[in-house]
Amino acid sequence: MTAWYRNVDWSDAIAADFERRLARSRHQKAQNLSIQGSHLIARHPAIAHRLLARAVAMEDAHETPRACAGLALASLALGDVDGALTAYETALEWQMRNRGTVAVHPADYAFLIGLFERSDRLAAALPIIDTLPDEAMFGPDAQVLCAKALVGAMAGRTDHARGYAEQALPLMEDMPDVAALGISTGTLRARLETLAGASRPGHRRG
Repeated sequence: MTAWYRNVDWSDAIAADFERRLARSRHQKAQNLSIQGSHLIARHPAIAHRLLARAVAMEDAHETPRACAGLALASLALGDVDGALTAYETALEWQMRNRGTVAVHPADYAFLIGLFERSDRLAAALPIIDTLPDEAMFGPDAQVLCAKALVGAMAGRTDHARGYAEQALPLMEDMPDVAALGISTGTLRARLETLAGASRPGHRRG
């Protein structure tokens, strides 16, 4: 039987049952809200957003970053890029203050900035891509390489962007599905191909 805080569908009856059980719960209210909200992102993003926002408002040291990560995805599902970026920023701030739970990787935030070409947050993204290692424990990370390419292009670092785009392209199959972010994998690949094909001195594009 599915736990009462892991519903993937929603109705007035399910909502009433959830709220009744939540009210009786003595512990982990923020976690229950966060988990339930995350399970509803795909089918009911507006409801997921409300539940996750309630979880964030509880300011639970352990759950807030995870709730913010879900809130970012729910915001994106609703077409709210600013809300998603703000949620990631809140998560990163909490993670810095409360060592332990890591729900959002800085690369997630930088990738989003580059993906949507948010020049208003370029100053926040540049230190992230400059400090992120090119390879993770298990080898190159496609999302990190994409973030470095996209943000580098925004900053006018043509050689930097070209190099990372060239490294990212063969790894596109390992990229998480970006459909929920409002962009197709094909569109992302096309952008990387454009960056990878940026002209070099003495180089002619065929």
